[in-house]
Amino acid sequence: MTTYVPKNPETIDADNFTEVLNEFNEVFGKEYTFYFDYNYPRVDVHCTSDTTADGYEIWYIADDGYNPTICEDVYYYTPHASDLLDRLEYGIDDASVYCEIEQYEIAEELLERLRINYDNYLFELEDNK
Repeated sequence: MTTYVPKNPETIDADNFTEVLNEFNEVFGKEYTFYFDYNYPRVDVHCTSDTTADGYEIWYIADDGYNPTICEDVYYYTPHASDLLDRLEYGIDDASVYCEIEQYEIAEELLERLRINYDNYLFELEDNK
């Protein structure tokens, strides 16, 4: 059993993205940083939209934001926050991310994952009694 005692997600201010992200990073051993405006430094992952030559909007989540791979990185619809986090959690422990998904959507997904972790933690405590 882990020695770290996670916070009850219900006590985390859902409107404070920094608080939510800090708890997520602590619980899961990550070092994620998100940028939601165009004034961002060089980042590891881009989650953004672009327009095709014939005027359609597409989205992509790419490690190399300048050269997305069509079959792996491109989405016809706006990706969900879970799509982005699944991509990050697949072998990336520290990443800076430029993200055009709404900040509150990312916060909600982080909190959902913290809730699942907290429920598992409580279950493990009960199991060890």
